[in-house]
Amino acid sequence: DGHASMFEGKIDEVALYDLSGLTEAQVAARTTQIAGHYLLASGSPGTPLRYAEGVTYQISPSTPTGGGAYADPGQTKLVDGVIGSTGGAEWGTGEWVGWSYTDPVVTFDLGEAWPLDALFLDYLVSHRVGIYAPDGLLVEFSNDGVDFASVDAILTASFNDFDPTPTAFNAWNRRTVVDLEGTVARYVRLSTTNDMQWTFLGEAQFVQVIPEPGTCLLYTSDAAD
Repeated sequence: DGHASMFEGKIDEVALYDLSGLTEAQVAARTTQIAGHYLLASGSPGTPLRYAEGVTYQISPSTPTGGGAYADPGQTKLVDGVIGSTGGAEWGTGEWVGWSYTDPVVTFDLGEAWPLDALFLDYLVSHRVGIYAPDGLLVEFSNDGVDFASVDAILTASFNDFDPTPTAFNAWNRRTVVDLEGTVARYVRLSTTNDMQWTFLGEAQFVQVIPEPGTCLLYTSDAAD
Protein backbone atom coordinates (compact mmCIF):
# COMPACT_ATOMS: atom_id res chain seq x y z
CA ASP A 1 0.00 0.00 0.00
CA GLY A 2 3.04 2.28 -0.16
CA HIS A 3 3.20 2.70 3.62
CA ALA A 4 4.82 -0.58 4.70
CA SER A 5 8.21 1.05 5.33
CA MET A 6 6.92 4.15 7.15
CA PHE A 7 8.22 4.80 10.64
CA GLU A 8 5.73 5.20 13.46
CA GLY A 9 7.00 6.24 16.86
CA LYS A 10 9.12 8.88 18.54
CA ILE A 11 12.67 10.01 17.78
CA ASP A 12 14.62 11.36 20.75
CA GLU A 13 17.74 12.66 19.03
CA VAL A 14 19.17 12.99 15.52
CA ALA A 15 22.82 13.81 14.81
CA LEU A 16 24.24 14.61 11.35
CA TYR A 17 28.00 14.44 10.73
CA ASP A 18 29.79 16.14 7.85
CA LEU A 19 32.54 13.75 6.74
CA SER A 20 33.28 15.54 3.47
CA GLY A 21 36.91 15.96 2.52
CA LEU A 22 37.99 12.71 4.22
CA THR A 23 39.47 9.69 2.49
CA GLU A 24 37.43 6.47 2.19
CA ALA A 25 39.47 4.88 4.98
CA GLN A 26 39.02 7.93 7.23
CA VAL A 27 35.25 7.93 6.63
CA ALA A 28 35.05 4.23 7.50
CA ALA A 29 37.05 4.73 10.70
CA ARG A 30 35.04 7.78 11.82
CA THR A 31 31.72 6.08 11.04
CA THR A 32 32.65 3.04 13.12
CA GLN A 33 33.81 5.23 16.02
CA ILE A 34 30.71 7.44 16.04
CA ALA A 35 28.28 4.53 15.63
CA GLY A 36 29.97 2.59 18.40
CA HIS A 37 29.64 5.34 20.98
CA TYR A 38 26.06 6.18 20.04
CA LEU A 39 25.08 2.52 20.17
CA LEU A 40 26.42 2.28 23.71
CA ALA A 41 24.83 5.55 24.77
CA SER A 42 21.50 4.36 23.38
CA GLY A 43 21.28 1.50 25.84
CA SER A 44 23.62 -1.39 25.16
CA PRO A 45 22.93 -3.86 28.01
CA GLY A 46 26.62 -4.70 28.33
CA THR A 47 27.86 -1.16 29.03
CA PRO A 48 25.22 1.20 30.49
CA LEU A 49 26.15 4.80 29.71
CA ARG A 50 24.71 8.26 30.25
CA TYR A 51 25.47 11.84 29.34
CA ALA A 52 26.96 13.80 32.24
CA GLU A 53 24.53 16.38 33.63
CA GLY A 54 25.08 19.55 35.61
CA VAL A 55 28.52 20.10 34.08
CA THR A 56 30.23 23.44 34.73
CA TYR A 57 33.53 24.79 33.45
CA GLN A 58 36.13 27.52 33.72
CA ILE A 59 38.01 29.08 30.83
CA SER A 60 41.63 29.74 31.75
CA PRO A 61 42.24 33.49 32.32
CA SER A 62 45.36 33.10 30.18
CA THR A 63 43.23 32.13 27.16
CA PRO A 64 40.50 34.82 26.98
CA THR A 65 37.77 34.56 24.35
CA GLY A 66 36.93 37.09 21.71
CA GLY A 67 34.31 39.76 22.39
CA GLY A 68 30.71 40.29 21.35
CA ALA A 69 28.88 37.21 20.10
CA TYR A 70 32.07 35.16 20.46
CA ALA A 71 32.40 35.75 24.20
CA ASP A 72 31.18 33.51 27.01
CA PRO A 73 30.80 35.80 30.04
CA GLY A 74 28.66 33.34 32.01
CA GLN A 75 30.82 30.38 30.99
CA THR A 76 27.78 28.30 30.07
CA LYS A 77 27.70 28.16 26.26
CA LEU A 78 29.74 24.95 25.98
CA VAL A 79 27.28 22.96 28.12
CA ASP A 80 23.92 24.68 27.55
CA GLY A 81 22.54 21.93 25.31
CA VAL A 82 22.39 24.23 22.27
CA ILE A 83 24.01 22.63 19.22
CA GLY A 84 25.59 25.37 17.09
CA SER A 85 23.98 26.08 13.73
CA THR A 86 25.59 25.43 10.36
CA GLY A 87 25.16 27.04 6.96
CA GLY A 88 25.36 30.86 6.91
CA ALA A 89 27.25 33.33 9.07
CA GLU A 90 26.71 31.18 12.15
CA TRP A 91 29.76 32.50 13.99
CA GLY A 92 27.72 35.59 14.88
CA THR A 93 24.65 33.85 16.34
CA GLY A 94 26.01 33.73 19.90
CA GLU A 95 25.90 29.92 19.97
CA TRP A 96 29.68 29.54 19.69
CA VAL A 97 32.69 30.53 21.78
CA GLY A 98 35.54 31.99 19.74
CA TRP A 99 39.24 32.54 20.42
CA SER A 100 41.47 34.69 18.19
CA TYR A 101 45.16 33.73 17.94
CA THR A 102 44.72 31.98 21.30
CA ASP A 103 44.75 28.26 22.06
CA PRO A 104 41.78 27.62 24.43
CA VAL A 105 42.23 25.89 27.78
CA VAL A 106 38.94 24.89 29.45
CA THR A 107 38.49 22.85 32.64
CA PHE A 108 35.18 21.00 33.07
CA ASP A 109 33.77 19.93 36.45
CA LEU A 110 31.50 16.88 36.11
CA GLY A 111 30.37 17.07 39.75
CA GLU A 112 31.56 13.59 40.72
CA ALA A 113 34.27 11.17 39.66
CA TRP A 114 32.96 8.59 37.19
CA PRO A 115 34.51 6.37 34.51
CA LEU A 116 34.35 8.29 31.23
CA ASP A 117 33.58 6.61 27.90
CA ALA A 118 33.76 9.47 25.40
CA LEU A 119 33.81 13.20 24.71
CA PHE A 120 31.70 14.72 21.93
CA LEU A 121 33.13 18.16 21.03
CA ASP A 122 31.63 20.49 18.41
CA TYR A 123 33.75 22.97 16.46
CA LEU A 124 33.22 25.35 13.56
CA VAL A 125 34.94 25.68 10.16
CA SER A 126 34.68 28.77 7.93
CA HIS A 127 37.89 29.54 6.05
CA ARG A 128 36.51 32.73 4.46
CA VAL A 129 36.51 34.45 7.86
CA GLY A 130 39.57 32.74 9.33
CA ILE A 131 37.88 29.98 11.39
CA TYR A 132 39.73 26.68 11.16
CA ALA A 133 39.44 23.32 12.90
CA PRO A 134 41.86 22.76 15.77
CA ASP A 135 45.12 21.04 14.88
CA GLY A 136 45.09 19.00 18.06
CA LEU A 137 43.42 18.44 21.41
CA LEU A 138 44.99 17.44 24.73
CA VAL A 139 42.62 15.87 27.27
CA GLU A 140 43.82 15.71 30.90
CA PHE A 141 42.10 14.30 33.99
CA SER A 142 41.97 15.12 37.70
CA ASN A 143 39.93 14.30 40.79
CA ASP A 144 40.74 17.51 42.67
CA GLY A 145 40.84 20.09 39.87
CA VAL A 146 44.46 20.96 40.69
CA ASP A 147 46.68 18.01 39.83
CA PHE A 148 46.12 16.69 36.31
CA ALA A 149 47.78 13.32 35.71
CA SER A 150 49.84 13.34 32.54
CA VAL A 151 50.01 9.54 32.56
CA ASP A 152 46.32 9.29 31.60
CA ALA A 153 46.34 12.22 29.18
CA ILE A 154 44.91 11.69 25.69
CA LEU A 155 46.20 13.55 22.63
CA THR A 156 44.13 13.55 19.44
CA ALA A 157 44.18 15.26 16.06
CA SER A 158 40.86 13.84 14.88
CA PHE A 159 39.45 17.04 13.34
CA ASN A 160 38.02 17.69 9.88
CA ASP A 161 39.10 21.07 8.47
CA PHE A 162 37.58 20.62 5.01
CA ASP A 163 35.58 23.67 3.87
CA PRO A 164 33.45 22.92 0.76
CA THR A 165 32.89 26.66 0.12
CA PRO A 166 36.17 28.33 1.20
CA THR A 167 35.44 31.64 -0.56
CA ALA A 168 31.86 32.01 0.71
CA PHE A 169 30.52 33.29 4.04
CA ASN A 170 29.38 29.84 5.12
CA ALA A 171 30.10 28.01 8.38
CA TRP A 172 30.20 24.27 8.99
CA ASN A 173 29.46 22.64 12.33
CA ARG A 174 31.67 19.60 12.89
CA ARG A 175 32.01 17.14 15.78
CA THR A 176 34.90 15.04 16.98
CA VAL A 177 34.46 11.97 19.16
CA VAL A 178 37.29 11.27 21.61
CA ASP A 179 37.55 7.87 23.30
CA LEU A 180 38.24 8.56 26.99
CA GLU A 181 39.07 4.91 27.61
CA GLY A 182 37.12 4.53 30.86
CA THR A 183 39.34 6.98 32.74
CA VAL A 184 37.89 7.81 36.18
CA ALA A 185 37.81 11.55 36.81
CA ARG A 186 35.71 14.44 38.06
CA TYR A 187 37.62 17.19 36.24
CA VAL A 188 38.59 17.18 32.57
CA ARG A 189 40.87 19.82 31.07
CA LEU A 190 40.76 20.43 27.32
CA SER A 191 43.60 22.27 25.59
CA THR A 192 43.39 22.83 21.83
CA THR A 193 46.07 24.01 19.43
CA ASN A 194 45.52 25.92 16.21
CA ASP A 195 48.09 27.68 14.02
CA MET A 196 45.39 29.75 12.27
CA GLN A 197 43.46 32.82 13.48
CA TRP A 198 40.17 31.66 14.98
CA THR A 199 39.12 28.61 17.01
CA PHE A 200 35.37 28.23 17.57
CA LEU A 201 34.02 25.59 19.97
CA GLY A 202 30.41 24.61 20.59
CA GLU A 203 28.82 21.94 22.73
CA ALA A 204 31.00 19.61 24.84
CA GLN A 205 29.24 16.41 25.96
CA PHE A 206 30.77 13.79 28.25
CA VAL A 207 29.56 10.19 28.19
CA GLN A 208 29.90 8.45 31.57
CA VAL A 209 29.99 4.73 32.26
CA ILE A 210 27.48 3.76 34.95
CA PRO A 211 29.46 1.43 37.25
CA GLU A 212 28.22 -1.53 39.23
CA PRO A 213 26.47 -0.42 42.47
CA GLY A 214 29.26 -1.80 44.67
CA THR A 215 31.90 0.40 43.01
CA CYS A 216 30.16 3.78 43.47
CA LEU A 217 31.57 4.24 46.98
CA LEU A 218 35.09 3.58 45.71
CA TYR A 219 34.86 6.31 43.05
CA THR A 220 33.45 8.78 45.54
CA SER A 221 36.19 7.96 48.01
CA ASP A 222 38.92 8.40 45.40
CA ALA A 223 37.53 11.80 44.43
CA ALA A 224 37.75 12.98 48.01
CA ASP A 225 41.43 12.00 48.44
